[in-house]
Amino acid sequence: PIPETPTVTLTPIPPTVAPTPLPAGELLINGGFENDEAWVFGDTPIRGAYDTTTKLSGNRSARLGAVTGPDIFSFSSVWQRVTIPAEAQQVTLQVNLYPVTQEGLGSRDVQNIMILNNGFQVIRTLSKELTNNPSWGARSYDLSDLRGQTIYVYFSVVNLGGSGRLTAMFVDDVSLM
Repeated sequence: PIPETPTVTLTPIPPTVAPTPLPAGELLINGGFENDEAWVFGDTPIRGAYDTTTKLSGNRSARLGAVTGPDIFSFSSVWQRVTIPAEAQQVTLQVNLYPVTQEGLGSRDVQNIMILNNGFQVIRTLSKELTNNPSWGARSYDLSDLRGQTIYVYFSVVNLGGSGRLTAMFVDDVSLM
């Protein structure tokens, strides 16, 4: 008798996805929020999200806070973990913001830019304000003293009271070099 030919089952190997290459000197991944890579949105009742209508460049930005409906006692955030090389000469965080609010003086709402340590504790508050400036504005912060540390670049919007009217902040084109 002739022996049977064994059956061979081939399992396809999924292609590996190469990470997006960073520009020379850039420490943040996906600073333009163009894909779902690297940034983490906090799991909150009014969750931050990508936004395609209010953007500085590219196809989308990050939106924090509520832009529709009541938002009293809401909170939303987005962050990215990054290690700053110890040998870096100058370390600068550049941020583009579009802050909006319908709240007035006396509101406890706040739009934040913070640096957190590796334990997710605030080590620097770069901006803590409530601004209604519906246009893009650039900001720059020196983080050179944080060389050699792992940090989180952290943005949040908190609505703590007032009338419950909308407070939000759009973030785009973030760079850490």
